[in-house]
Amino acid sequence: MNTLLCPRCDSPKTEKVSDSPVKGKFEVFKCNNCNFVWRSTEDLTGIAKNLEYWKKTVNMSMISHGKTE
Repeated sequence: MNTLLCPRCDSPKTEKVSDSPVKGKFEVFKCNNCNFVWRSTEDLTGIAKNLEYWKKTVNMSMISHGKTE
């Protein structure tokens, strides 16, 4: 099984959260790292990837919420 990477932060912490109301049209995915949500049918080529920004943002968010590992 291939891991779906987030198109914004490249995290493998993604999950399918929904299917389209019309069976088989699209799926909706969410990144549990940066909270980006996208449909399987979207053109994601224009998504800006600023990996250092997202790593820093997620780490600061985890620290502020007491979720450091």
